[in-house]
Amino acid sequence: MGDFKLATSAIALIIFLVVPGISFKGGYYTQRFKDSFNSGSFQDRLVSTIFISILFQICIILLNNYFFDQKINLDTYTIFLNEDVVINNKINLDLTTLIFVTKYLFFCSVLPFSVGFVLNKIICFFNLDLRISYLRSNDIWHYYFKGSIPNDQSNSRKLKGLKITSTIVDVLVETPNDTRLYSGYYVTHTLKKNTTDLDALILTDVQRYSKSKNAFVIVPGHYFKIKGDKLININTRHIIKELNKNNKSTDPITYIAIVLLLSILASFIIPFFLKTNIATLIINIVFGLLFSVFFTTLLHTLFTKQKDKITAIISLLIFNISILVAIYLLNK
Repeated sequence: MGDFKLATSAIALIIFLVVPGISFKGGYYTQRFKDSFNSGSFQDRLVSTIFISILFQICIILLNNYFFDQKINLDTYTIFLNEDVVINNKINLDLTTLIFVTKYLFFCSVLPFSVGFVLNKIICFFNLDLRISYLRSNDIWHYYFKGSIPNDQSNSRKLKGLKITSTIVDVLVETPNDTRLYSGYYVTHTLKKNTTDLDALILTDVQRYSKSKNAFVIVPGHYFKIKGDKLININTRHIIKELNKNNKSTDPITYIAIVLLLSILASFIIPFFLKTNIATLIINIVFGLLFSVFFTTLLHTLFTKQKDKITAIISLLIFNISILVAIYLLNK
């Protein structure tokens, strides 16, 4: 029984010190930051994960002890050493404790992931990484191919009022007997593990320069992969579109996506503040998710041009009101 207690306590310790940090990094290291997830040594990543986990554990404890009756203290983390909990190598938990453990595990995983994900979207939306070096991705190639070189004020002034829609990449590639020049639209790239060196470059609509024809010829296929080790020179040409100064309104899809994200987070968090049983808790989460989908669909219908718009709006209003009524009756 002693070994079983030790094993369960070790699992609890891992959840405390590792899970929130990994969840936060999983939400934060997406898009342009995805290659930074495994950057650095294992020791540095472990220390940063533990540090982030401790910060979130402090927040979780403060939030739980403020909003809920069942408090978190030192005894909570040593519960598996209690004789009443571990009986004959089996974990004996009542329903109240089970709900509390489920809620705690939920906050340890979903809350850090959500915070990391939202922070990532804020940084990418406002391009804060171009101004603050600490927030910058290790993948400098992303900025190069996207035409957003950090701290390049002259380029920023040139692009003021303009938008880069795509990038054409000209690459000189080494071959066994000669060199070849390719040109195509940038799709994506990958980095070598634990370095900032290009591992591969993916292009589309590629053309190859033919010396015999003294012109570019089309390369058959859709995607064209070039190994980073074969690249000699890279030149980028950005396709620029002038923004309409008379129409400064932002695409409503962006705001609708933000509303959807916040409503989904609320659907998972708010039910835990309602004093209900586990079945009602799950139903509240399901209703919340359904409301998030139908409500943002309603917003999308209102702000976009569609046929039979009035009929769709009335139907979505009925669905949203029905869900809200169901939630009210469920928690009355």
